[in-house]
Amino acid sequence: MAEQGREIYRRAIKLTRFAPPEGLELMKDVLDQYETVAHISDSQLRFLIGVTEFYRARTDTKMTIAAERLAVIAALTLPITSLSSVMGMNVIVNESTRWIPLIIVLLIMLVISLTLLRWARKQGWW
Repeated sequence: MAEQGREIYRRAIKLTRFAPPEGLELMKDVLDQYETVAHISDSQLRFLIGVTEFYRARTDTKMTIAAERLAVIAALTLPITSLSSVMGMNVIVNESTRWIPLIIVLLIMLVISLTLLRWARKQGWW
C-alpha cells in the first residue's frame, strides 16, 4: 500500500499544474513519508522471510531425522515380519502347534533382530 501511495504522489509532484505551488512542498513531505514507510515495510518483510526460513529449516531437519528413524525401524523389522508371516502360517496351526519348528523360528527371528540392532548401532543410526 505504501508503494502505491508513493507512486501516486511521485506522479502528482511531476504534474505541477495539478497542485498549487504552496501545496507542492506538502506533497513532497507526504512522498517522503510514504518512502519511509515503504522502506520500513520492506525491511520487516525481509526479516519475516528470514524468520520463516529459519523455522522451516528447523522443521525440515526434524522431519528428516524422523524419516531416518522410521527407515531404520522398517529395515530392522522387515526381515522378521517376512519370516513370521511365511512361517507363522505353517508352524502355528489351530489343531496342533509344531513346537520344535516354532521355537527354531523364534530363535532365528531373535538372532536376526539382535544382529540388525547391533549393525544399526555400529552405523550410528541408533
